[in-house]
Amino acid sequence: MDEQISEELEKVKQEMEEKGSSMSDGAPVVKIKQSLTKLKQEVVQMDVRIGVVQHTLLQARLKEKSNMTRDMHATNIPEPAAGTFV
Repeated sequence: MDEQISEELEKVKQEMEEKGSSMSDGAPVVKIKQSLTKLKQEVVQMDVRIGVVQHTLLQARLKEKSNMTRDMHATNIPEPAAGTFV
């Protein structure tokens, strides 16, 4: 009975020691913080890229609209003669 208690006590001590050492090891937390910092930087870069694409798209739309307007005015559309109904 004493041997069982001693074995159990030894197991508990070993588990406590393992847990204590893993809790004092801050490496996983440091890695997580580094990963978060990297992700935040990547998000900023993606925001910049998105902004550039939006700007480029807006410029293309404006140019297309300008070209359409110019083409409309350049096309000679004959007006109906006075007194005739279409």
